[in-house]
Amino acid sequence: MASALVCLMLLSVSGATVPPASTVKVRVGEDATLQCPLLDANSPSSRADPPTISWYRVAPGQSPQLLLSIRSTDVRPGPGGEAGRFTGGPDGSMRLSASRRSDSAVYYCSITEGRQQEEMGDDGT
Repeated sequence: MASALVCLMLLSVSGATVPPASTVKVRVGEDATLQCPLLDANSPSSRADPPTISWYRVAPGQSPQLLLSIRSTDVRPGPGGEAGRFTGGPDGSMRLSASRRSDSAVYYCSITEGRQQEEMGDDGT
């Protein structure tokens, strides 16, 4: 059986300068963990009012899909995430389990400070 690679390109969006994109390559069936490059050395869970980290996927020819939102230990799945395959950690990371070829896409994170995210709908509007 031939092996195939899944390419995940990680971008970040913020009002600040965007760090260079990084590419993560895993074999089909493997897990991948993406770290949000917008987070500083202070873990979101160590702040008095932690930010909300939202993870999105943009597949070729498609609009962005919200996969999940993380605020401290509260992880909320988004409409674009498949239950159980996309999980978040208290450090703001996102884990993709059992990767598939169809997971090849651009993934990006965004940060909303304070409780603003709670006022938004699941699609970020």
